[in-house]
Amino acid sequence: MREYKKIRHKVTMVCGRCIKEHNKLAYFSADSNMYDNSLLCRKCFMVAFNLQTNEQKKQWRFYGQMDKG
Repeated sequence: MREYKKIRHKVTMVCGRCIKEHNKLAYFSADSNMYDNSLLCRKCFMVAFNLQTNEQKKQWRFYGQMDKG
């Protein structure tokens, strides 16, 4: 019987924009953004979000709820 070594993998939490390690990251998905399909920290997420047009922002659930009051 073969004996296999236990391999440990380290998962890093690195922002796709500022390339710094963070405890929390958010998935950013937008059709017309350089950081589409990236994991971003809070600060970089807000920068990328604010670069979108109002029409694109309305596709996000939390923005649509804020807009309605």
